[in-house]
Amino acid sequence: MFPFMKSVLSKMDSDYGDIRYEIKRETVIVFNGKELTQIGFHTTDGYVLRSLKRGGFSSMAFTAKADAEKAILTVVGNGLLIAGRIREPIRLAKTEVIRSTYLPKLSEDPRQSRWKRSSN
Repeated sequence: MFPFMKSVLSKMDSDYGDIRYEIKRETVIVFNGKELTQIGFHTTDGYVLRSLKRGGFSSMAFTAKADAEKAILTVVGNGLLIAGRIREPIRLAKTEVIRSTYLPKLSEDPRQSRWKRSSN
């Protein structure tokens, strides 16, 4: 995945660009009164691409790797459109690069949650 993401960034003609990969998991449980009417689980994933071009900041999401070229052209083009229509160009604050991994400390294991299905 990282080689693909680096490849996308290397093709962007932007003053700044970033890409991230996201996985979204959604569980749906619907009750109508006491009656369970819907239950389901859905997972989706994709990329979010951001570009700063001449002071215009733009972002977009895409899911298929095959759509990366189109996404690059769109996000950079939208940044240019925005840049031409704003009074004050957007500037990012200067900062050092930080490479890190963050693993939050949880007060409880969510797999052992009180909402876990009971045997009743």
